[in-house]
Amino acid sequence: MDRIMGHRSKPTVGSIGFSEDRLKDAYGRMDMENHPWARHASKEIESLESLCSTFIGKRIMDAGCGRGRHSLSIAKKYPSSSILGVDYSEANISSALSKKDGLANVEFEVSDLRDYRPDRTFDIVLCLYDVIGSFPDDSDNEAIVETLASCCEVGGYLAVSVMNMELTRYLAHPSNICDVESDPKALFDLPPGDVMHKSGDIFDPDLYLIDTKTGLVYRKEQFGEDSSFPAEYIIRDRRYTATEITGLVARHGFDIVDHRYVRAGRWDEPLEPTDPKAKEILVIARKR
Repeated sequence: MDRIMGHRSKPTVGSIGFSEDRLKDAYGRMDMENHPWARHASKEIESLESLCSTFIGKRIMDAGCGRGRHSLSIAKKYPSSSILGVDYSEANISSALSKKDGLANVEFEVSDLRDYRPDRTFDIVLCLYDVIGSFPDDSDNEAIVETLASCCEVGGYLAVSVMNMELTRYLAHPSNICDVESDPKALFDLPPGDVMHKSGDIFDPDLYLIDTKTGLVYRKEQFGEDSSFPAEYIIRDRRYTATEITGLVARHGFDIVDHRYVRAGRWDEPLEPTDPKAKEILVIARKR
């Protein structure tokens, strides 16, 4: 998962108290610079251009830009384009700004996508690597899509990717599919991992469980090999089937152009839903 958008507090979602501050801290401590899946920005931009529209001379928004790898890749390759990268994390935006290296056609902004309304629209809007689904509450994820719709010019393109729930269910151990509220021992017994910090590969079936009541995916993530205090967080995310994510996008004024199951860096090669490499669902849509 690339990042989480937002900085508001809600008391509970499902059976476990929800703290956005803790979740923000967890995502801020991800060592994304060294995660294998995060090394393919230029190839992914090439795939997106072939699937939707040329990026030459376009106004582009990178919603949930993380540390700016896609924004910066576009800015370097397409000097006639203008790019705005938006992320809730000050640490991420600071990192992105440090890599601008004199690029005048890209800017970065700290903002909460759930209620973000810029004073302009964009020809192409990107929302990649699980920004949608980062929140356990569906209303928050819906609010993000509303923002994407408001930012996209009529006739413009939207590209989103989310975590593949079909693969998540296919890989899950039967004992790790349960009602967490009525069987809290299952969550208590779930072993912790450090994949968010070290690799970002959060599809290890030994390290997650699926809540049958809410559909949320639970993990325990540990952090300790950085300059901050050691910590363990319960992380919950919303993952999607192809029907769910295309339906969500379509409800907000988009026509679906393409959707496919993909792996990092190879978005030009559609995969089967339960291929172990197919961790993301990529959707290309056009604003009505």
